[in-house]
Amino acid sequence: MELAQELERRKALEALLESGAPAESFEKHFRLIENHLMRDDDLAQFYMPTLVKIADRGFATANLHVSLFYCYRMGRGIEPSAVKALEHIHLAMEMGSKKAVWWYANALRNNEGLEGVLEKDLGEALRLYRRLADANDGSTSQSLALPYAIDIMIENKRAIDCSPEYVAAVDRYVQDGETCRVLFNRHYHALALFYTDGLESTDYAGREYAKARKLLIEGLEARDETVRAECQRLLEAWKQIPVPEPDVTFSSLSVAEKATVFSIPFILIFWALVSSALLAVVSAISIPFGLFLLVGLLVFGLSKLGKKQAKP
Repeated sequence: MELAQELERRKALEALLESGAPAESFEKHFRLIENHLMRDDDLAQFYMPTLVKIADRGFATANLHVSLFYCYRMGRGIEPSAVKALEHIHLAMEMGSKKAVWWYANALRNNEGLEGVLEKDLGEALRLYRRLADANDGSTSQSLALPYAIDIMIENKRAIDCSPEYVAAVDRYVQDGETCRVLFNRHYHALALFYTDGLESTDYAGREYAKARKLLIEGLEARDETVRAECQRLLEAWKQIPVPEPDVTFSSLSVAEKATVFSIPFILIFWALVSSALLAVVSAISIPFGLFLLVGLLVFGLSKLGKKQAKP
C-alpha cells in the first residue's frame, strides 16, 4: 500500500462527504479501491472508518454497499457482523445492483460468515442465478451466474429424468458459458454424466450422448489432471476414444490421387493458353471494328455539316 497516495484518496472522500456532494461523486474514487478491499486487510482497515461514515450518512452507492457486505461478513478491516452484512447487501439489491444479486445468491449457497442469520437455500439461489443468466445482457453478472446455475441444475440429476424444457435450459447455459468461457473444468465430466447414464450408457447414437462425448473430448484438454483422467476413463469405458486423423503425405496418396496432383499444373497452363488466345482474337476483332465505327461517325458528321451549309 502506497501510504501517501491512499492518504490523498481518503482525504478526497472525506472532503466530498463534508461538502454534501451527491453519492455519484464518491464512485470515481471508490472504484479505484473496491477490489483491493476484499484482498488487502491493511487497506480495508485504513478505509473502513471513512466508508462506514459515508454509508451511515446515506451517500453509499450500490458498489460500496456490496463491499461493506463482504467486509462485514468476512471481518475484513472491521469487526465481523452478519446482521450488518445482510443489511448492506439488501440495500445494494434495492438499488438494482446485479452484482449484489450474485453475491446474495452465493451466500444462499454457502452461508459462511452468515450462520444464524441466513439459512442455505439452493432453490432460491438457483432462482437468482437463473434470473441473472436469463437476462442475456452480456454483463459480468450474467457470466458469473452461468456456471453456478449449471452446478445446481445438474447436481444428482440426469437429463433422461428431466423435462425437455429443463434440459433445454441447461443446453442454453452451457452454450452461453462456452461463449463467455466461464465453464469450470469439472463441468466437462459432470455434464457428460448429466446427459447420459455414465458408465452404463449405451445410447451411443442419441442426441444427449453426442453432447456428452463432445464435452468429454474437450475435457481431455482440461487444466485439472483429475478432470482429464475422469474424462479419459469414461471415454475408454464407452470405447469412444477419438482416433487422431493420420497426416496426409504425398507417398500416402493413391495412384489416381497422385495423377490428379501431377495434372493440376498442366490444366492451369492449358487454360492460361486458352485465355490468352481468346484475348488475342477479341483484340484482333475489336481494333478494326473500332476504326470502322470511328470513320462511319466522321462521315456522318461531315454529311450533316454539308447539308446545313447548302441551305439558303
